[in-house]
Formats: sequence, C-alpha cells, structure tokens
Amino acid sequence: MTAVIGLLLGFFGLPTIVNSPTARTVRETVTATPPPASPAPAAGPPETPSPTAPVEPIRKKDIHMTIRYYLSFSMDPVTPREGEGDFNFFALGDGEINSTGGTVVRLDPGQQGSLDVCTTDTRYVRRLEVAELTPGTQLCVVNKANVGLIEIRALPDPKAPSSYLTFDATIWRQAIRS
Repeated sequence: MTAVIGLLLGFFGLPTIVNSPTARTVRETVTATPPPASPAPAAGPPETPSPTAPVEPIRKKDIHMTIRYYLSFSMDPVTPREGEGDFNFFALGDGEINSTGGTVVRLDPGQQGSLDVCTTDTRYVRRLEVAELTPGTQLCVVNKANVGLIEIRALPDPKAPSSYLTFDATIWRQAIRS
C-alpha cells in the first residue's frame, strides 16, 4: 500500500510539492483595454473664426473726411474722427494721406482691390500727396489686424471753404491673423 501511495504521490503531486524542474506552473495574464472614449459633445460654434473662415467686409460709401481727421477700421460707427489713426488726411501742402501704425499701397489704375490684393501687395508708401490722386484711385491700408480698401470719389476743392476728401471704404476686420 505504501508502494501504491508513493507511486501516486510521485506521479501526480511530488513535483509540485518539492518544486522540481518537472513541475508545471501555469500563469495566465489578462489585459483589459477600456473602450475608446467617445468625443465630447460640441459646445456650439468656436468663439473665434478659423483662419480659413471668410471675413465679411463692412462697406461705407461717400465718406467726407476733412483735414486733420482719420478713419478707424476697428471703431463703430465707421466715421471720420479728429486725430490720427488707420487712414489719415493732413493739411501739408495740398494735403496728404497716410496711416498711423499701418501701411498704404496705391493700386495701379485699372487694378481692382480686394482683401487678397491688399494683403499681398507690398508696394508700400509712407505718404501720398493728394495731388497724386485722382477720382477712382484705390488704396490698400493694412494695420496689425484690419484691412481697408479706400476708393477716392472726389478730391478737395481748393475754392471751397472746407477741404475734404470723398471716398468709399471697404473694411475687413480681424483679417490679419498672426
């Protein structure tokens, strides 16, 4: 009987009890992967337009601007104000125009101004004499964020009691992105 117990113990359990090289250890590793997180629901439109989003222009016709006044592209309403700003008209000689903190480009006769033209044309001038302008002249005025297209309608009349420019303005606000 001892022989039978010894045989059974040796055959089934001895290697496990004494940790012999013939002992079998079974280890099973289970790895759980959580399901992918579902995207958060949209909270509405983004607060700022993407750089590819079109910028809607503001158009203002027949603006009359006298000497020592300016047009701001970022202020509402779009109307001339006294001082200096994005598009200035000064009384130097016959009058001059320029931009404080921006650039001015005089477009060629027949060249049609647009947002794309105004942001890519780099023929900058510091100032323009009013005598250099004619009705129909288009000017691009670009500052850090805004773009303006000015089309001269009428020049100051030297015989009139008040000297002023008449022009149309198209303004693209926040059209320049860093």
